[in-house]
Amino acid sequence: MSYKSLNEVLEAFIETTYEKEVRTILANLGDSSELGIDQEFGSFKLCWHPFGNNPSNISTVNLATKPGRSLTERLTNADDASLEERSTPGVSPPRSPREAAKQWFGRPVSGPDDGLFNWDYAEAGYDKRIAVIVNPSGIEAAPTIDVTDDGIGLKPEQFPSTILSLQSGNKIQKWYLIGAFGQGGASTLAFCEYALIVSRPRLDPKTVGFTVVKVLRLSELYKEDTYAYLALKPAEGTMTVPSCQITQESMRVPRIDGRRIG
Repeated sequence: MSYKSLNEVLEAFIETTYEKEVRTILANLGDSSELGIDQEFGSFKLCWHPFGNNPSNISTVNLATKPGRSLTERLTNADDASLEERSTPGVSPPRSPREAAKQWFGRPVSGPDDGLFNWDYAEAGYDKRIAVIVNPSGIEAAPTIDVTDDGIGLKPEQFPSTILSLQSGNKIQKWYLIGAFGQGGASTLAFCEYALIVSRPRLDPKTVGFTVVKVLRLSELYKEDTYAYLALKPAEGTMTVPSCQITQESMRVPRIDGRRIG
């Protein structure tokens, strides 16, 4: 099967939760086991670029030993995306995630006499801003898991320096966010064959960036393989990820009860 646009590619990735189908989509795009780092393939001239912009990343990612704890890091990212969306440039933010959640969302700080039980989160729909969905993968003990949020979102050109980076410290000076080191979310890669990452910026919701992360098998010139993400190498400028334009304000994700993600 050939794809006429990156919109069709994104739709194909979103439609499936099966590893073998992701492999088929990539093969239809021109991917093969013979490809190395930054080698372009297919009509869209995609390539595989090292995660964290460093081919020596496999030991760092594979430090994780417990999939449940690593999954929690993706939830932390989702929480931080919601907090970041409320931050206003030029206005001093709260000095902790607890204070930020209280100031921006009305979530009481937990203590002996107050906390989550006193927060009417459903009234403002806060309980629907983040979702974790367990999907069939063909392997009963290893389901495909979606983590979605409607936070600030990322521009395609922001992917490499944020969600596809390692230990970049993007959050180290942001006291109102939970994360700090830029490491935790990447640990989930050790427990899956492919990771699909899709995002669109809150200020430009019709632009959708996406990528797939996998282990790239390298030649005998390298001692180890590397985690790599599906990328585009522009004629000028830095590495980015595939992106497309959508006409609607929300995206339909069929496996999430047919709901649309705004």
